[in-house]
Amino acid sequence: MKYGIAGLIVVLVLTWGLSELLLPGYYEKQVEASLREQVEKVELITVNISSRPAFLLLAGQVQHGSVQVKGVESQGLRIEELTARYENLVFSKTESQVKAIKGNNTFFKAVILEDDVEDYLQTTIPMIEKLSADLDVVFNSNQVILNFQIMFFGSSFDFELSGYFEIIDNYTIRYHPKDLKSGEMKLPSFITKALEELEFDLKLEQFLLPLVLNEIYLEGGKLFILGGSRQ
Repeated sequence: MKYGIAGLIVVLVLTWGLSELLLPGYYEKQVEASLREQVEKVELITVNISSRPAFLLLAGQVQHGSVQVKGVESQGLRIEELTARYENLVFSKTESQVKAIKGNNTFFKAVILEDDVEDYLQTTIPMIEKLSADLDVVFNSNQVILNFQIMFFGSSFDFELSGYFEIIDNYTIRYHPKDLKSGEMKLPSFITKALEELEFDLKLEQFLLPLVLNEIYLEGGKLFILGGSRQ
């Protein structure tokens, strides 16, 4: 009897030790695979998760987690880098993916380059393609400038549209146009009106994790998106 109890204890200890060693890595790979399936391109994804005891992971409960992504592209928008940290995540697993249904996003930082916003607009704004417009995007400290060069009936028109980014919700950054400047030549009013009303969104909803966005700022040709909450 004594040896039977001792053997059971040994088995339980070994099982516990193996779960602590193997389960986090297994679920890290599951989350990474789901993230890769939701994006078009990615250079690097690093996922770290932990729970004590690790058996909690079998129920989809993650006490601490973090995700680091570099060079990720989804829906035509490339993000240079993204870092997010979490507490008390709850995952739901289906046959095709693992998705966080709730959790506390304690830290968030994403960086988007002005060149990548330029490429995104060239491929997602039909008006730019229809007008054969050359576009140059410039991030200043307090505004976003879109420089257009538009060919119309054989003539070249230069326009400068300045505006700003605003956080709309925890997955959306929106560009609002503010001021349109042009040279001496004038385009038809329907084109200038379309430029003046040009709004576009930068979406982060492709990530299968809860986000909390708090602040954005521009510096050195980069858009910084910051967030996180310890509620």
